[in-house]
Amino acid sequence: MNRTIEESLEEVDFSKIKNSNQRIKSFLFDRGIIVKKIWDTYNTAKDSSLATDKGNNKDGHIESSDALEKFFIPKKIDAFYLTINNINDVRDLNLKIVDDLIELRKEVKQYIETNNNNLDERMLEKLNRFSRSLLRAKKALDTQQRKLVDQLKKCETVDEIQKLVRNKYINYFKTFFLNTLVDPIYDAVNFQEEKVDQTYFWILSKFNKYLSNRGIFTPPIETGLLFDFDSFYDVSEDSDQNITHDNQRKECVKEVKKYAYVFNEEEGIPILEGQVSLWKYERA
Repeated sequence: MNRTIEESLEEVDFSKIKNSNQRIKSFLFDRGIIVKKIWDTYNTAKDSSLATDKGNNKDGHIESSDALEKFFIPKKIDAFYLTINNINDVRDLNLKIVDDLIELRKEVKQYIETNNNNLDERMLEKLNRFSRSLLRAKKALDTQQRKLVDQLKKCETVDEIQKLVRNKYINYFKTFFLNTLVDPIYDAVNFQEEKVDQTYFWILSKFNKYLSNRGIFTPPIETGLLFDFDSFYDVSEDSDQNITHDNQRKECVKEVKKYAYVFNEEEGIPILEGQVSLWKYERA
């Protein structure tokens, strides 16, 4: 008996096909290969429309976006400097950090070569800028290590060595990595016209891995909950404009603008504060 197309399709497990496609896409994405289709364009337009429905500020900043979760780094390992037992360990760890940085820059350059035909001029320039910034970060590490050699000789205990290395790397990660490399991605995805470009999420995934391997994480924080003023987060100036007449929303988190970045040591050692916007209560 002949079967209709509809009857045949009922026996197809589309979830397996979807999962298979997702695995392939993730496999390619991890290797810096972005597959762009007409369907992606449709989804981009649809996602932008949904974001608009959720509510945007006049400057195009999106208050609620899944993009923020791309920046989240879970707590996995202890801060790298806690494994230091002597001065030789400092040298070995620094070499590892430099080697990983060199490999990261190679991945960015390979991404440019692989996706060159799909990248517009603006994105190509941004990727080249990231590559140059990674090179400057590498040179900064080389300089830092040369200065550390003499400073480490003055340390009398392992604890002193660890604290010296920690303080040096706090400045390094803040200046040459977070402010220079990660912050521009925050700025880009906070605007509708750029928030959906997969290139940002690819390079961000590489940056996150590099930071995570150093024992750096982003403390989770949720919207709608009462803000802890002793946390790793700072309150943005625009909080004064977030007027609410609901007393239960008083000093609750309205929006997470940027995650904090913290070394995983005991209660956490802050590298860079995050930023949140709070509700401000006023009587009706």
